[in-house]
Amino acid sequence: APVEDPDATVKADLTFGGRVNLTGTAYDIGLSYLKTQDGGTDIEEATGVDFVLTPSATFSIYGSAEYEMVDGGLGQIHTAIRIGPYGNLVFTPEVTWQDYRHLFSYSTEPGLFSQVDPQEKVLQWGTSVEYLAGENLTVTGELKKLDYDIKDSAMLYGAGLRFIGSEGSSSAGLSLERLQGGSDKDKYTFLRAYGSMSLWRLLLACDLSMTSYDKAIYGVKTSYSVTGTIGAVVSRMVTVSADAQYSKNPYYDKEYRYLAKVKIRI
Repeated sequence: APVEDPDATVKADLTFGGRVNLTGTAYDIGLSYLKTQDGGTDIEEATGVDFVLTPSATFSIYGSAEYEMVDGGLGQIHTAIRIGPYGNLVFTPEVTWQDYRHLFSYSTEPGLFSQVDPQEKVLQWGTSVEYLAGENLTVTGELKKLDYDIKDSAMLYGAGLRFIGSEGSSSAGLSLERLQGGSDKDKYTFLRAYGSMSLWRLLLACDLSMTSYDKAIYGVKTSYSVTGTIGAVVSRMVTVSADAQYSKNPYYDKEYRYLAKVKIRI
C-alpha cells in the first residue's frame, strides 16, 4: 500500500495520505492514498488496495496492487498464499510484478535512475519457509528469482529469526539476505535488525539496516538506514506515532525523513 511504502524514495516538501481498513472474521481489506508535493506542485499521486482472506486456520491469501495516478499506470501487483502451520512448518509462495516507470518515475531523489531503468519491468517469484521453533521464536528462510525484462536475472536468498514476547508486548528480529545478479549493483548482502516494545500506553521501536556491496558503487561499499519510532495510545480508538529516519547510500550523502501518523478505529 503506497501510504505505508517502506521503499518510498521521494524527497519533497510535503507527503500526505490516508488509509481505510475493513475487517471481518475471515477477511481484511485496505484502501490507501498518497500524494507528494514539491514546491506546491504535485509530483506523485498513488492509490492502492490490499486484502487478506483467511478461509481456514491453515490457509490465507494475500494480495495488493498500487496504481500511479499522475501518468496513469499500474506500478505493482503482489500475491501470496500462506499454508500452515503443519507441524512446525509454514510455507508462503508469492509472486510480485513491478513496472519501474510507474513505481519510481515521479521520484525527485537524486540518482534514482542510476539505480533503476524506468523502462524496466520485473517478475519476482519464490517462497519463504517458517519454522516455529518455540512459543515465541520463529526461524525463517526464503528463496526468490527476479526475472527482468532488460537486465540479467538475479537470485535472492535469505534467512532470519523473529521473536514475539508474551501477549505481543514486545518483538525483535534479525534477517540476512543475499542478492546475486549480473551487475555490480545486483551483488550485495543486506542485514536488518529491529525491535519494538509497549510500555503502558507508550510504543517504542527501532529499525537498523545495512547493505554491503561486493564492489564499491561510486566509491561507497556500504549503505545504512536507522529509523526510530515513538507512539502513544491516546484512547481505545486513537493511536498516534512519529518516525524519524536517517539514511546514507552510494547515490546520496545523507537523507532525513520525518513522518507523523494517526490511527483511528471506528
